[in-house]
This record gives sequence, structure tokens and C-alpha cells, in this order.
Amino acid sequence: DVTGDVNVICQDDLKNGIDNLMLPDARQKCQNQADKQLDIAYSVLPHLTIAYEKSSSIPIQDCKYIISNISNVLPPLSEWDEVRLGVLLPILSVILENDSNQ
Repeated sequence: DVTGDVNVICQDDLKNGIDNLMLPDARQKCQNQADKQLDIAYSVLPHLTIAYEKSSSIPIQDCKYIISNISNVLPPLSEWDEVRLGVLLPILSVILENDSNQ
């Protein structure tokens, strides 16, 4: 399974951080996989953010979880960090906007 192989390569990159150098082919596979995941996330995010917009209050634990995950990947050191930020930042934005409007 090529997708599984790419995930293993990319996960290894995350474990070793910025010190890990990948060959161009492996880096390109990782980037392509991250791009596919972002495309999927962006197709789902509009529906997901609506749930946060319509919620009267978001549990503080959910907010802490999102903020903690964002803090863990700033600055983004890999393509997968960018994917996580690409999903979490729009959700946090809606939560904060919803909270300020109440």
C-alpha cells in the first residue's frame, strides 16, 4: 500500500523533526499525501464549522484541546504540521468569533 508507505515516511519525519533530511522523492510523496489530506479537510471544514457556529457554547475542554494542538505545531516544521494547522485554525477562528458575538 503506497499510501501506508508514505504515511510511515512522513510520520518518521515528524518523530525526528527538522534534523531528519528526506530524499527529494520521499519529500515529494509526503507533500502529495499532505496536499490530498488538506483537500479532503477543506471539503469537510465548511460543514464542520457550521456546527461550531450554531453551538451556543463550546466546552472549555474542546477549546483547550484545539489550542494545545495548535501550539504543538507552531511553527510548522513539516507538511503534516501544515495539515493540522489548516484544519484547526479555521475551527478555532469560528469558536472565537462565536464567543465574541455572545
